[in-house]
Parts: sequence; structure tokens; C-alpha cells
Amino acid sequence: MQGIRFSSQALPHDLDERSRFSLWRDLYVANIGSFDIRISDDAPFRAELEIAFYGAVGLGRFSGTVHSVTRTPHDLQADGQDVYCLMINAGAGMVGGLHVGREMALAPGAAALISAQECGSLVGGEPARDGIHVWQNLIVPGELMRGTVGGVDDLLAIGRSNAALAFLRNYLKLVGEVPADGDPALAAHISTTLLGLLTLVLGGRGEAAGQVASRGLRAARTDAVLAGIRDGYTEPGFSAASLARRLGLSVRYLHDLLQQTGAGFAERVLELRLQRAAILLGDRRSDALRIGDLALTAGFSDVSYFNRCFRRRFGCTPTAMR
Repeated sequence: MQGIRFSSQALPHDLDERSRFSLWRDLYVANIGSFDIRISDDAPFRAELEIAFYGAVGLGRFSGTVHSVTRTPHDLQADGQDVYCLMINAGAGMVGGLHVGREMALAPGAAALISAQECGSLVGGEPARDGIHVWQNLIVPGELMRGTVGGVDDLLAIGRSNAALAFLRNYLKLVGEVPADGDPALAAHISTTLLGLLTLVLGGRGEAAGQVASRGLRAARTDAVLAGIRDGYTEPGFSAASLARRLGLSVRYLHDLLQQTGAGFAERVLELRLQRAAILLGDRRSDALRIGDLALTAGFSDVSYFNRCFRRRFGCTPTAMR
């Protein structure tokens, strides 16, 4: 399934506010599902929606001045959708409302699990100063959800202090940098990881849920380690121990995670530093840098060691490459 993206900014600018909202709502119903959507009268209408699909799992983000979203019995009959959506309040304001007859209030960072087969509503509380509410959405087909997580119909709100939810929020930041239409194997990996983390967030029960959650958490931690290496390799004092502390892992577990990727910590850091140095040597803007300064910029603290590693990797000295 292709991704979905549409924005109120792309609508005809000669329409008045209500007409623009009406057209955007029609697009929403046609692409997402049947809902009764209402906007705030206190702020100009604005709405941005983007959903990327990694395998069967959808990852969406919405921001806008929509005040309430309601799903009625008529909406259930209109589209017959069977999906679950974990909605994470990614904005700065509280969101309150009524869902399946129960009151709830979501602080920033908190989440709620919603089924498209249930009637209910979300009503915006106090948004940010510009009137914008922001949501991150994890969308899973009902059959896949029920086959993985037991008792999902008994779940509703998840507090922001839920440790698994915090890990999921961090993983979503990583996934946001990965095109959904890229490598199918990578998309499948992301889908499995998202489903595993969601299982942890919801406290899935049973052997199947435990296996999925374990795989998802391990995969997410591996991705976090790799991202941490990419972010920190230029720091001269960067080490496996410092990265493990940053991620809340033991050094032994960090090395264990990297072992399954085919390259260890020191090997990855050295390769990234050498590649960085090679790029700097070919950049005319770095011509004024001495070789020692360039090595330091790439993360090396010992120039002699840098020269030896560089020659072994590229077959020439840094000066010759320059």
C-alpha cells in the first residue's frame, strides 16, 4: 500500500476557511475512513497528515487545528474498517475526551489505543499557543493485532511514564528518517520492530506476544546503538561504555547486539572516522586544515595512528589523497 500525504496548505487559496476545511475533510474520509471531524473556531484552519506504511504497519503523523474526531455507528457502517490505532499525543497541550463511554485525558507523550470498530471521540483540550494539536499514530490491521496481543479490547490509555512507550517514541524518531518505499527488507524489519514495541507497550500476553515483543525490543535497541554510533563517532572520547551509559544498556549487551550485525563497535567507529576523513580531504573547504586538525575533526586523537589506519584502508597517505 502506498503512503498517504495531504495538507491544507495545498488546497486552493481562494476558498474561505469553512470551504477549505470541508474539502480537506472529504480527502480525509476518502483516504483514511469515515469520521465526524470538527475544527476549532479560535484558530485558522490548518491540517497536515502523513502516513507511511512499513509492511502492514502504518506510521502516521498529524498536526493541525482539528478540535474533535468522532466515530459514530454510521461511520462504522460506512467503511467497515478493522484497524487499531495507537495515538500518541506529540503536542504540547493536554487532550481530553470520551472514548467508549470512559473519560480520559492524555498528557503530552501519553497515548491511547483506539479500535476503528468502536464508537468514540477524541476532544482537544488546551493546545499549544498556536492552537495546533500534534499526534503520532501507529496503525495495525485488526487481525494482526489480535493475533499478536491478547486482550487489546480491554486497553485504553497509556501514561507517558510507561517505559516501553518512551522507547517506542524514541524509535519513531529513528524511523522517521527512513523512506517507506526503500529496501523491502528494511521495511519488514521496521514493521516487526514496531509491532514488537507496541506489544510491549500494551502488555501483550501469551507466548506469541512474548516472542514478538522480545524480537521487537532487541531490534529497536540494535537500531538505537547504530544510530548512536553514527551520531557520536567524531567525539575523540567516544567509547562503547559512554554509548552504553547514554542508552541505558550494559557494555556487554551493546557488544552482543552489534555482534549480530557483522561488525563490532571499534570496527564501525574506525570505518566511519576514516570515511569522514576521506570526505574532508576531498573537500576544498578543508584545504586550510592541517592533517592533524583534520584527523581530530574526524574523531582521531592520535595522528600517527590515523595515518597508519588511513594508509591501510585506502592504500595511500592522507597527504597523497589530498
